[in-house]
Amino acid sequence: MNIRPSNTTNNSSTIPTERSEVLYGTENAKNLLLQIASQAKRRIDICDDYTIPSVNIPAELFKRLLSQAKSEQIRFRYLTEITKGNIEYCKQIMEIAEVRHLYGIKANFAVSDTEYTSTAIMQQVHAIPEVIYSNVKRIVEQQQYLFETLWSKAISAEKKIREIEEGVELEKTHVIQDPQSIQKLFTDMVKSA
Repeated sequence: MNIRPSNTTNNSSTIPTERSEVLYGTENAKNLLLQIASQAKRRIDICDDYTIPSVNIPAELFKRLLSQAKSEQIRFRYLTEITKGNIEYCKQIMEIAEVRHLYGIKANFAVSDTEYTSTAIMQQVHAIPEVIYSNVKRIVEQQQYLFETLWSKAISAEKKIREIEEGVELEKTHVIQDPQSIQKLFTDMVKSA
């Protein structure tokens, strides 16, 4: 195993060691994901780039991870950008997890009750080269907060899938803060009326 620890603390032999490290290679990445899934008690939250579902779903590892979460009554939430290209994979994930869509999301991390992991966004055919892992309480809490923030801004997968399949955008909200853009939009709207 090729591991490079970046921070380790231990205040007592009865307190688990908090650590952050970078793991290299596909096998280490698989083992880490299985570890996080097996140690989760209440939640597993994953935020992925839109290309990731099509990489993960065919993999037996990801199916085992999802099945384990479901069988142990762990709340599993999955956040990604749902597109025409990954819609079938997202439907498969929806059989096991609560899925939401967030337009333009460029992230790749997972956080459970006590652990966090992240990888660089990867191309569809490449394996995971490096994985960052941490069980440092403050880092895990920060990532849980980040996930909750993104989750609250996302829309349900069912709604986004319906939009894609029916070819209709049900609603779209834009926040425009630039006064010149607001004026131009208003002028265009008046002209089109």
